[in-house]
Amino acid sequence: MTRPGTPPGVRERLRALDWRVIEDSLSGQGFARIPALLTAQECQQLIALYPDDTRFRSRVQMERHRFGAGDYAYFSRPLPTLVRDLRTHMYRRLAPIANRWSAQLSGHERFPTTRTVDTHILRLRQKFEDDPERPAHILTAHGQGYRFVAERGGAP
Repeated sequence: MTRPGTPPGVRERLRALDWRVIEDSLSGQGFARIPALLTAQECQQLIALYPDDTRFRSRVQMERHRFGAGDYAYFSRPLPTLVRDLRTHMYRRLAPIANRWSAQLSGHERFPTTRTVDTHILRLRQKFEDDPERPAHILTAHGQGYRFVAERGGAP
């Protein structure tokens, strides 16, 4: 809940979008136009961080790589709250779309829709399992977490 006179949070702004229309546009055109997600004040707050090199882990000079003019920077951790919230809540909406595309392309890559632990387990399965879709060693223990089984059919 937001206080009167303050804009809704990022989560609420993303929730208000019509994600079916967005997915249709992404699938049909390769892009989707959405209403502005950030207020002018939020944009100014992010812009104000740019001169502070301690906020960024690296910068890319586009001319050096023949990508055009200017530069861009990668935030270091901790991410600004606004960036973290955008990333977290937008990813949850985009990952299912990416998974549907991957399935349509007969791809095997899956994108977890929530939780960092799931992301790491998925990557471990992709690296070590013969068939990541049917893991034999890194198993899900529903309601508990994960367990490792050294041998197929064996005990942990």
